[in-house]
Amino acid sequence: MLHPDMQDVHTNLLKWYDHSIIESYRTEANHKRKVANKQTRIPYSKTNHRFNPSRASDSMPYPTEWTFFDELKIASDSYVLACKALDDLELSHDDFAAATKRKEAAYKKVLAVVHNISKLYYYCGAFRGTAETLGVPIRQGCDWDRDLSFNDQNFHDIPHNELFDEGSA
Repeated sequence: MLHPDMQDVHTNLLKWYDHSIIESYRTEANHKRKVANKQTRIPYSKTNHRFNPSRASDSMPYPTEWTFFDELKIASDSYVLACKALDDLELSHDDFAAATKRKEAAYKKVLAVVHNISKLYYYCGAFRGTAETLGVPIRQGCDWDRDLSFNDQNFHDIPHNELFDEGSA
């Protein structure tokens, strides 16, 4: 079950932006699994997922593939290696063609991952705008300190949105 204010944000956003709620209320056992898998850092006693109705939701635009920063690193590393192979080697025409195809495939994977991450951040903005329009104060996993800067986060939990107590800032 989800807190009525969070339900209002999701319902109003759903009128113009298709998305899925992945999780809201979380049991202590489930939360411990997420800590073990490094999907969260905070203890169960401090998560907004522990309340019933939940004061937090994890949601994503629909459809979205589950691609995140570690996949971007893998994809970009393979692209860099493919480019390096083309630059460093004297290749026959056939080898050059094969290496070029590997480079193009790696580049397409980088673009796909970047596209999905961009889509997630766009969704975060849509969620935040909807919440602000409704007067519902929230905090997001893409901007924990609520300063509208995404570069100063030390833990990225892009799908996470939670009710924010203005007095706890």
